[in-house]
Amino acid sequence: MLAIKNMLNFGFLRQDNPSLDFWDELSDEQKNQIKKSIQFLEAGEAVPHNTAM
Repeated sequence: MLAIKNMLNFGFLRQDNPSLDFWDELSDEQKNQIKKSIQFLEAGEAVPHNTAM
């Protein structure tokens, strides 16, 4: 879970251009959905994958 949270918080740098963060290429709607997901994680409202399946 922590790895996913870190990925969402900090983003991965694109390998073809390390100075370019993928976050800058997302739409406002995508950014808002990611921020909402982080809030759910921080509130402990996440559902484990095996439970969801």
